[in-house]
Amino acid sequence: MIPIGGLPILWHIMKTYSHFGHQEFVLCLGYKSFSIKNFFLNYESQTNDFTIRLGTQPQVSYHSTHSEAGWSVTLAETGSRR
Repeated sequence: MIPIGGLPILWHIMKTYSHFGHQEFVLCLGYKSFSIKNFFLNYESQTNDFTIRLGTQPQVSYHSTHSEAGWSVTLAETGSRR
């Protein structure tokens, strides 16, 4: 998860594969998997402008898209989580 240009090396590797047509990724996680999970769980809010509606029917609307919009990322726990 070492950043290059504000995004982790992992993202840059996936971006390269995406350039050649790959859109589905399976990441086998183990040690410190929480950092990779947090990156992808918060990806949209960290990379886009958005409006959030608070209250009884909360809603988030993102104002822009990115080339990663078609990615499917499966995060599979395969080892120790320490």
